[in-house]
Amino acid sequence: MSALRFLSLIVCTAAESGSLRATATLFHVKGDGRIFHRLSDNGACRGRDKEDNNAEHFQVLQTDSLQDCREQCLQKLPGCKGIGYSPGRCEVWVRPDGIFNTAPLAGSVCERFGWPVEKLSEQVSYAGSSNQCLGDGGDSGSSGTHWDYHTTRGGLEDCKAQCSAATVCLGIEFSPINRGGYGHCKVWKRLITSLRGKTDTRCLYFRDPRGFEVVTSASGSNGPCRGLSPNDNNAHHYNLATFYDSWKIRNCRSLCHQSLQTCKGIEFSKGRCELWTRPEGIYHAAENLTAFTCERWGWPVKELQGMVPAGTWGACRGDTSNDNSADYYQVHEATHSLDDCAARCAASPVCFGVEFAPEGGRCEVWNRPIRATEPVPGHECWAWVVQGF
Repeated sequence: MSALRFLSLIVCTAAESGSLRATATLFHVKGDGRIFHRLSDNGACRGRDKEDNNAEHFQVLQTDSLQDCREQCLQKLPGCKGIGYSPGRCEVWVRPDGIFNTAPLAGSVCERFGWPVEKLSEQVSYAGSSNQCLGDGGDSGSSGTHWDYHTTRGGLEDCKAQCSAATVCLGIEFSPINRGGYGHCKVWKRLITSLRGKTDTRCLYFRDPRGFEVVTSASGSNGPCRGLSPNDNNAHHYNLATFYDSWKIRNCRSLCHQSLQTCKGIEFSKGRCELWTRPEGIYHAAENLTAFTCERWGWPVKELQGMVPAGTWGACRGDTSNDNSADYYQVHEATHSLDDCAARCAASPVCFGVEFAPEGGRCEVWNRPIRATEPVPGHECWAWVVQGF
């Protein structure tokens, strides 16, 4: 097994207060990582092949512009997989497997909506480009939890189309079944962090957005890591690593990277390295001990932004204001604050944002993109506002 070189160290400095809310900027919901990607400037969208123009693949609407056509697509999520546009005509494509082909047609454009598969990376290892995808801890994963399985008919490019059309895609694994183009396609819903050589198998992945993020005390100073309170230093929260006086903080981070399945962050001081494994993550740092540095590893929660599309706080939703499946999130009850909820986001295998209810401390850690909100008194929605990777 070889570690992926793209797993670079990222260090974000905390705000002076150490609070998510203290530096928050409130945004309308703009995006979630999925984008419109132009497949053809003079071509019509097609399905499985260039002749596949089944009328059931799309809905025809009248629109005044390309942007209006895109807006129609966004209003029809999660069904919309892309658009075909020519002046006055808008095709909203709803084929579940996405848009795979185009056919020449002057004056028409075809755009796929979804994950930016043109940015997928592939690393050549000792096994060449024949590699199996693995998650944290060298885990090949399981169907439904780590990846969804598809049988494809158009080779690797068809597997990429499946990724683009998926609600969540963080990478793909593809292997051919025979020379006719059929193949096994796994669309990964968890981050791919390592590889293992496997004949006739290719692994492509997006950059890991996680990194190390400094956790400061309530006054904004450096300090040792703590759990539920500034005094919570339970020895079960961390493992004391074998460490040398000459080693630096980068060596401590490297030890955390070697055990990503359990490591939630590090506490470093000269000659000492604690690898924190508390499942809920690192919530506090202690005061008045500036010789220590505490860094949580995980999703960059300092970048979460408040979602207030109607100028009012509300609950998180998926693609529309009534899209609220319980499969979209993990519930944590009786959390102590928004920052406690955010710490659980950072420590989760996947986190696209959080919903927090201050009264009662209910915290939802979302495992799929948040694209809408619903006005619900006493609830806040925090997510990433991004366009692509």
